[in-house]
Amino acid sequence: MTNTCKALIEKDGKYLLLRRTNHPPRFNKLWDFPGGKQNGEETLEQTLIREVKEETKLDIIPNKIEKDIELKNEEFDMHFFIYSIKSYTGEITLSFEHDKLAWYSKDELKKLDLHAPVKLFFEND
Repeated sequence: MTNTCKALIEKDGKYLLLRRTNHPPRFNKLWDFPGGKQNGEETLEQTLIREVKEETKLDIIPNKIEKDIELKNEEFDMHFFIYSIKSYTGEITLSFEHDKLAWYSKDELKKLDLHAPVKLFFEND
């Protein structure tokens, strides 16, 4: 199972989402929280901090895991840890993995093509 950490970054009742490019191709053009896969001996929080920095250039202070979601099918076996964020600093600059960013309310999210963990995070909310 692959561990993946995602950042729930909220500002004024809206959430930061990034639209993925074709890296990897199977998630092309889906909107997602910043974050990514755990490497080696990293802790989950170290993974989150590194991935958010790589994808957005933001420095974050993680708060706590708000939800963990396991997704398994014939293509992958992943465990997503979605963290709330205490604070963040910096100006957002996207990496090559994303082509757009936006702040969306929960209602606006319903109109987007969302990556599965984002969709599942807001279900029954």
